[in-house]
Amino acid sequence: MMFEKMAGRHMIYLHAESIGNDLLLAIYGGDEHHIGGVSVAYPTKSHYRNATTTSVNSITLPGHKDYIVANSTAERICKTL
Repeated sequence: MMFEKMAGRHMIYLHAESIGNDLLLAIYGGDEHHIGGVSVAYPTKSHYRNATTTSVNSITLPGHKDYIVANSTAERICKTL
């Protein structure tokens, strides 16, 4: 599935693909498409209380700050789904 949306003067793309029980989302756009960071969010059982928390892991390429948006977006999507 592919979605497109104008954000100011830039087109932003969201590509969604189901892989088994998982969801892969690629969000990109702007002047130069690139991979500056990758984030994975997943629910985990809390060790301290009877609740589920969200864990986020990321990989960041040198000189990029894409992980800031990627981490918060991955966490929000994980909590929502």
